[in-house]
Amino acid sequence: MKEFDLCIPTKILYGTGRVAEIGTAVSEYGKTALLITYSEQETEKIGALPGVLGALEKEGIKPFILFGVKSNPSVQLAREAIEIARRERIEVIVALGGGSVIDTAKCVAAGMFYDGDVWDLFEYNVQIHKALPIVTVVTMPASSSEMNCGLVMDHDSMKRKQAYVNKLLYPKISILDPELTYKIPIRQTAYSAVDIVSHLLEAYISHTVSFAPMQNHYAEGMIKTIMECMARIMKDNQDIEARASFMWAATYAWNGFYSCGLGMFDQPIHLVGHVFSAYYDTPHGAAMAITIPAVMRYTIHEKTYRFAELARNVFSITETDDEKAAERCIELFIEWIEGMGVATNMVDAGIPTDKLSEMAENIYQTSIQIGYGQYYTLEKCKDLLALCVK
Repeated sequence: MKEFDLCIPTKILYGTGRVAEIGTAVSEYGKTALLITYSEQETEKIGALPGVLGALEKEGIKPFILFGVKSNPSVQLAREAIEIARRERIEVIVALGGGSVIDTAKCVAAGMFYDGDVWDLFEYNVQIHKALPIVTVVTMPASSSEMNCGLVMDHDSMKRKQAYVNKLLYPKISILDPELTYKIPIRQTAYSAVDIVSHLLEAYISHTVSFAPMQNHYAEGMIKTIMECMARIMKDNQDIEARASFMWAATYAWNGFYSCGLGMFDQPIHLVGHVFSAYYDTPHGAAMAITIPAVMRYTIHEKTYRFAELARNVFSITETDDEKAAERCIELFIEWIEGMGVATNMVDAGIPTDKLSEMAENIYQTSIQIGYGQYYTLEKCKDLLALCVK
């Protein structure tokens, strides 16, 4: 294992009915709040907004609401929110939603005290020294953004989807109330499941530590957890126990705990997947469903033993030949994803294939921009995209 520092300062309030505590939670940080969420229509489906507003007002907190966050969060909406936050002298940001909403909240919190355009943070990795406090209410578990200090935003005109990390952007408090997830449609839950698994596979596939049983078995166990939860949710969308376990697993898949000791590792599943969202507004989980099999195929010869172990420990495959077990591992992941009704290639997903060269260049330039250039060549980016086609 490699050396690491770990400090996750986010306070978690977990359990059915805990959303009622949002007023008390927010009151610790201020009396004027900017509440960021999805469109009015989507937020109405969730049904949590009236209760959240009532709890805030009960504590004497004045809420300003910003609707309009999409599944791929736009930096343009964040810019508008920053202007509102400055004009109304907002003291705390409240995120009501999933990863895209929480990431937008983080972008606003980071941009509040930055003099330039907030996209500078992503483009030039400008490190902020002050941010607004963030409180989250998770309604779409998947991203772990409620318990990490990273965010990903879309720049529509640049066709870029890029990440930013700063320790000031850990949410202060995150409320995980499983009851808020009962109305999520199966399709969106399936996207979330794939997203969670993509987080676990990213380090599992790419890390270079020769002996990491704690991390490897943690990932395998968490993947099995998500698969077991989804099997129950597919039968009963409001399975209380499955929804509760799913929510907690989502939070711990990408909050920085599991990858401790693995050092820096490549993240091809996300790097390639982000280009689909940037070009075609593909939902994040749907993009991951395409890039997981592609990355596995690309790396199978280099990571044969690891995939073989994944097949044995997650899918209970008894095959003793590593190459055959590794091949079966990929097949079983595809079967699992497609079994939830999610496409695993561009053709089946209806994504155009006429801009592959341009997209490959985008991936390559982004890899350089974010400090991962050592892992990529333009040819590698083209090869990875080719494996995504069909």
